[in-house]
Amino acid sequence: MWYVNFKKTRCKSCYACARVCPVNAIKFKNEQAQILKDRCIVCNECSKACPQKNSILKSEVSKIKFFLKNKNKVAVSIAPSFVSIFGENSHKIPTALKKLGFTYVEETVIATNPVLEQYNHYADLDDGENYFTSFCPTINNLIEKHFPQFTKNLIPVVSPFLCHTRLMKSKYHTDTKVVFIGPCLAKKDEGSTDVSVDAVITFAELQKWFKKENTNLDELEEGEFDVICKDRLLFPIVGQTTRVINDKNPVKKVITVEGVKDCMDILHALEEGRFTNTIFEMSACIHSCLNGSGLDNHKTTYQEREINVRNYRQKCKIKYKDFDDRYPYEDYLDKTPLGKIFTPKKVELKVPNDDELYSILKSMGKTTLKDELNCGGCGYKTCRDHAIAIYNTISEINMCSPYMRQKAENIANLIFESSPFLIGLVDKEMNILEFNSNAKQFFDIKDDDYIGYPMFMYVDDAAFYDCLNNYKNIYNNIVPIEDMNKTLSQDIFWLHDEEIFMWMAYDITEKIENKKHADQVKQDTMELAQTVINKQMTVVQEIGRLLGETTAETKVILSRVKNLINEDNSSDNLRNP
Repeated sequence: MWYVNFKKTRCKSCYACARVCPVNAIKFKNEQAQILKDRCIVCNECSKACPQKNSILKSEVSKIKFFLKNKNKVAVSIAPSFVSIFGENSHKIPTALKKLGFTYVEETVIATNPVLEQYNHYADLDDGENYFTSFCPTINNLIEKHFPQFTKNLIPVVSPFLCHTRLMKSKYHTDTKVVFIGPCLAKKDEGSTDVSVDAVITFAELQKWFKKENTNLDELEEGEFDVICKDRLLFPIVGQTTRVINDKNPVKKVITVEGVKDCMDILHALEEGRFTNTIFEMSACIHSCLNGSGLDNHKTTYQEREINVRNYRQKCKIKYKDFDDRYPYEDYLDKTPLGKIFTPKKVELKVPNDDELYSILKSMGKTTLKDELNCGGCGYKTCRDHAIAIYNTISEINMCSPYMRQKAENIANLIFESSPFLIGLVDKEMNILEFNSNAKQFFDIKDDDYIGYPMFMYVDDAAFYDCLNNYKNIYNNIVPIEDMNKTLSQDIFWLHDEEIFMWMAYDITEKIENKKHADQVKQDTMELAQTVINKQMTVVQEIGRLLGETTAETKVILSRVKNLINEDNSSDNLRNP
């Protein structure tokens, strides 16, 4: 696997990783984030941005444990920034590492001077060229993969890390396994192609290893590194390389740049020829190695970590003041190659023609230049860059936030406007936020001045208070609009998360009028039946016994008609209008 990847089961397609990646090295396929190795510079910004903590970091701890279990001699080079993490327990690290089983324990900083000598050589060249220090592997990746025209400007020397591991292989023989422990995830990438490195882990991995082995630094005695170093101990602090080079009064200017964004800005400026005869000390991480991509530093500030480094240096100056200053690797320098060849590795994207580009932009709702907001929400600098990425199948239309928001709004508006109901949104102060077209037509509203008006100006708001205070939605509530001689049946819903009411109503005025008409017809019929009965009774009185039984039957029939009308009327009164 690559040095960092994502778990398939936990990716929520939130695009947070894609939006922070400075080189657009993340694609989405089947709603799953994937790292494009050809573009990745191993800065680890994606892991830090992931809200699901979904990243998987490639670990070689098990590989090291295998070396130790097989009784291999294992030498470890530990980067000087370890002091920033372990603080007052830093002098106990040699003891802790040897307790884990390491045979030799040394500080990487011992190999700084041979590299600085090469930097000083290039700083004294009066050739008008610009050069970059090559100790930061993320910056080396950035230049090789994304600014290949400047590959020739990387000073062709290994970093102190590789300088030290090569020297250790020479000193302890090639059958000794050499492990590097540092603050940077990209060191795994740098070490993977060098034969002097057998494994790389970060300080965060080392801390987890200590915890698993129940190694409590507070309970250990201080120990000594196998090679004593009292020089360059401030090297992890940003700008120290610049300071050391400037101490030699070089021909070239020396400038410190930290953070991928600022480094990219410098590289773009160099493309325009705005710098000459300059050495750039570039660090991908702000605050350089004291804020490395492999640090679990959320519990301490940068200032605290810098204080730890300075305190350690002061203690070493006192502790080793009488120590022999002879360089311990003097005898191995001549037979240890320190050169490094940097090569262009950029993978060019396919470029769509104008019609293809326009088609992609149109599919994102961008038909004019005004529509191209270039907001950067997708992680790309411009909408056209994003369209090119879509053309190369390394991005998706859905990553365009304005497009997705507009799409959602269009669907919501379609529902809102096409509904046959009167619909409104009302805030918790009972003020109107919005009416749909049907509602505005019903209330004869011609413009948007109604927004912010109290709801009671149009509809009695008693039911709204009932909904809010009694924590219940209101259904089929009949409300008369007296000044309009209209009647509505309304439903009211309280949307808790949004803290607004959704009001839906329909006009039942015609239905009620029809019912009133039907009721009147029934009433008239009933009265007519009563009149007939009364007349029949009069006839009965006049003709007496002659029509006795027939008259009685007529009265019974007409009484039944009257009762049926009354029953039907009573039943209707029970129904909801």
